Amino acid sequence: MSDFLDNRPFKAEILPDQSTDDFCGAIENAVAAHDNTGTAQQYAIYDTVPFFRDIWHCPECGRLTVEAADGNYYHFSPDNPDTPPVLSKSNPA
Repeated sequence: MSDFLDNRPFKAEILPDQSTDDFCGAIENAVAAHDNTGTAQQYAIYDTVPFFRDIWHCPECGRLTVEAADGNYYHFSPDNPDTPPVLSKSNPA
């Protein structure tokens, strides 16, 4: 699957639950260090990007591809072949 464009309905970024405290701490640190300015926002974004991992949902077969902490990608197949586009902003009616 292609990953050269933003806002794809088949791609998302996930934040592992175990990274939530570190994610929030990075935002708090950026705001504290930069007085809640636009610079703080830039640092908060830059400092939190590493906490996220990519995930793709194939629109053809429904398989999920997930980036793991080790940098490898693992594939998971749905139980139901009619799985809707689970990563889309809104599912079609």
